[in-house]
Amino acid sequence: MPLKVIVTGGVAAGPKAAAKLLGAQAVGPGAGDKRRDLAAMAITAGMTVDQLSKVDLCYAPLKSCKGRDSSACG
Repeated sequence: MPLKVIVTGGVAAGPKAAAKLLGAQAVGPGAGDKRRDLAAMAITAGMTVDQLSKVDLCYAPLKSCKGRDSSACG
């Protein structure tokens, strides 16, 4: 599912400005709930894009990937 994000700051605002996530929009089929959750967390916490990129997340493989080589599951 594609996720469109809207940010402010960053390169256009100058080298010391930190880009912040202002909004996100998910459209299309598929499960995008985790992506929307991350966007909501970043917006609520006032996180910068750099901070969001360093968030430590847990990972649960798809049910079809359990017991298989992880490289085969994308």
